[in-house]
Amino acid sequence: MTSQEGKSTIRQAVIKGKTEYCHLILEPKPKIVFTIDGKISSHQTTILGKENGFFSWMQFVVIIMFILSLLTYYYVGFYYALIPSIITAYLLYVIYSSWDMTTVHVIDKQDVIEVNLVKRSYLSATGFDIRFKDSKGNRKVRRFLLANQGAGKEEFYEKAKELFRNNGYM
Repeated sequence: MTSQEGKSTIRQAVIKGKTEYCHLILEPKPKIVFTIDGKISSHQTTILGKENGFFSWMQFVVIIMFILSLLTYYYVGFYYALIPSIITAYLLYVIYSSWDMTTVHVIDKQDVIEVNLVKRSYLSATGFDIRFKDSKGNRKVRRFLLANQGAGKEEFYEKAKELFRNNGYM
C-alpha cells in the first residue's frame, strides 16, 4: 500500500490485491480504478452489462441442461432425469446469487453506496465488497480480494481498511 503523486498530478492510494491493484484516486476526480499491473494508463474501460460474458454462457448451459433433463425424463425415466435437473437447479442458484456482481474497472466515488471489509472463511480470503450504482441506477457489487500477507495479514487488512476510511469510502 502506498500513497503517491504522479507527474500528471494524480493523487492516489494504491492497495495490492490478490490478482489486481486498487487505486483510490483522490484528485482530480475521486474514483476507484482497478488494474492488473498497477499502472492506471493501461486499465481497460468496461461497459457495464458487457463484462459478464460468463453469465451468458451459464444461461446457455442452463437451457441445454433443462432440455436434456426433459428429454431424459420423457425417453428414459424419472430417476435418470434427476441428475440434469439437480445440475440445472444449482446453476440457476449460482446465476441468481451472482447476478449483481460485476468486474467493472472504474467506479466514481459519487456512485459508491458502501464499502465493507468481508472475511470469507470458505475461501480463506479477505477482501472488500464495494456496492455502487451503475449508469442505469442498478445496484452492483465489485469484489476486491486482498493478498494473503502471511503473518502480518491482520495489520495489512487494517491498513487497507484505514485507506478506504480516510478517503471517505467507509
